[in-house]
Amino acid sequence: MKEVLAKNPGIEFLSQTGKWTLDEGRNVTENTLQRWPDLKAILCIGGEMALGAVEAVKAAGKDGKIIISSMDVYPAQVTAVKAGKVDFTISQAPQDQAYWSVVAAIRALNGEQVPQEIRTPVVIVTKENVDKYAEK
Repeated sequence: MKEVLAKNPGIEFLSQTGKWTLDEGRNVTENTLQRWPDLKAILCIGGEMALGAVEAVKAAGKDGKIIISSMDVYPAQVTAVKAGKVDFTISQAPQDQAYWSVVAAIRALNGEQVPQEIRTPVVIVTKENVDKYAEK
């Protein structure tokens, strides 16, 4: 994200941890909105942080004025996307991550070469396709 934003002059961004919790996600968003009241978008790496951002944006009276995005497609995120509270989330194919992690571990234990990086599908999940990618 930082690399892409750096190529777009005029876009300012702040990177700060929400410590993977709803409360910290809300706190970070509240503080950021004080600094940048005309904030346009929020990217949360964890779902709980996004739900906290949703609360802060609503409390600031900015529902629908700030794009909120997240990662993962677990039940609370599915509900938030369906309700339009989170604009989109990213599916990182957790089943594939788990499968290929086990395959890599077994191969390494057998003395085989294991790639440094194994990529799994990444999908932007919106209201239109959320049911297809919802984690069970």
